[in-house]
Amino acid sequence: MSTTGLPLPSARFVSTRLARSLDNPDQRSSLLVMSFGQFIDHDITHVPVMKNGAGADIDCCSSSAGSDFDSFCFPITVPNSDPFYRGSKSCMNLVRSTPAPALDCSVRYREQVNQITHWLDSSQVYGSSVREQRNLRTGRGGRLLDAGGSGESLLPGDQGEESCTGDCFRAGDSRVNEQPNLSVLHTVFMREHNRVAAELQRLNPGWSDEKIFQEAKRFVNAEYQHIVYNEWLPVVLGKKFMNTYGLFPLSSGYSQDYDTSFDPRITNEFSAAAFRFGHSLIPNIINVYNRVGNQVNPSFDLKQAFNKPQLLRLAGMMDGLIAGLTRDSSQSFDSGFVDGITNHLFSGGQNGLDLVAINLQRGRDHGIPGYNQYRQICGLGRADSFSQLSRQMSVQRTQELAATYDNVDDIDLFIGLVSERPQSGALVGPTTLCIVGDQFARLKKGDRYFYETGSQEGSLGRQQLQEVRSASMARLLCDNSGVSQMQPLAFQVPSGVNQVVSCNSLRAIPRPGLESWGRGG
Repeated sequence: MSTTGLPLPSARFVSTRLARSLDNPDQRSSLLVMSFGQFIDHDITHVPVMKNGAGADIDCCSSSAGSDFDSFCFPITVPNSDPFYRGSKSCMNLVRSTPAPALDCSVRYREQVNQITHWLDSSQVYGSSVREQRNLRTGRGGRLLDAGGSGESLLPGDQGEESCTGDCFRAGDSRVNEQPNLSVLHTVFMREHNRVAAELQRLNPGWSDEKIFQEAKRFVNAEYQHIVYNEWLPVVLGKKFMNTYGLFPLSSGYSQDYDTSFDPRITNEFSAAAFRFGHSLIPNIINVYNRVGNQVNPSFDLKQAFNKPQLLRLAGMMDGLIAGLTRDSSQSFDSGFVDGITNHLFSGGQNGLDLVAINLQRGRDHGIPGYNQYRQICGLGRADSFSQLSRQMSVQRTQELAATYDNVDDIDLFIGLVSERPQSGALVGPTTLCIVGDQFARLKKGDRYFYETGSQEGSLGRQQLQEVRSASMARLLCDNSGVSQMQPLAFQVPSGVNQVVSCNSLRAIPRPGLESWGRGG
């Protein structure tokens, strides 16, 4: 409800008014920033939606929803004046997130449950339970399951999943098939695990399958955590924020950051709003390149590629997509969103869902306070009028917000976040910076098994830790694909200071050694 006592404007209405189609490539960030952000998100957040009494999906736009409607449904109203649907659709389905009891079992406001492990533990690769993990392992040589395709190692098929055009892939997270570049990253990390496992088996021929698997997993997860904090986060948050809050990895020795006062769980405003900033970075067209940069497979429209893992089974597609991820720019962080996600999400090119409207409605479902409250929490100050927002966004934007909402306190958090100008040196605006930075500080300083932390059972040895510190996204892509050239800073587009070099250049793109894992090292 609005602060005026009237209903808030429809989430779809807000989307069509404030999330317009805009082609605005970022000058520095590669497309990999967006896709890796989704990969991270699927490691730490996945809120289940409610099911009906028979355990089936609910269609909240159908009269058959019946008694489930009031408690399970929160559909999005599509106005008759909608510029895309033009009266042909009046309802967009949205089922409420599953509620969870408070940890102390007290009666309190509604809260939601995270159905996967919230740690940066590569659960999107290995699963969030022992059962999931076992279903991904070969049981021999510490390897993960894979499948051949065009002479390449690809993810195994999932015969029990029917949401794909063609056979679905199977990974540690069920959303692996959502879009091809996400499947690419899952494949790269599966290959990296098996590459490391093979090397550990060579160094330690007496190790069991379990020992090889766990040590390879420990190494790969340390690489992953290092890449997140050493390469990806600095692009998103900027070096100033990273330095101010001590988020950069150390260059030597063990970290003393672990603090029991940090609550490392995922905050609701992070998962339901702020970490969805990457939706603004999505392009409409996915380019596919061969090894020297010319297009070999045709480019394709994102709206034609949802849940189509068979694209990766085409010869040259995996390498062509990796080249596109690292050479093409992401879209800029702004209020522009491509047609593929505002009108055609998960539709196969037909009229589909609206991701922006879903984000807004999901925030309302979760009871997320409005944007103005987070301005106050994050030190920007509470605005008393729309015009007072102009220090963080354009005057035109404040006028658009005023024409959409009745009161400045009504602005949904997500739409307020993407309305802000990026902070100097960062990819995102100040309020997104605050919420996302807070969460990654929690994940680093509240995790006693974080890869840089010593004096814990399972901590890396000093030499092992030094080797992990030479890990990079560029090296992972080089070692686990047929791509022969790469810029050392893969999350930034090639430039004069980030020139494309041969993947064989270990000086420009070092490879962590595994000798310190060898023969009891």
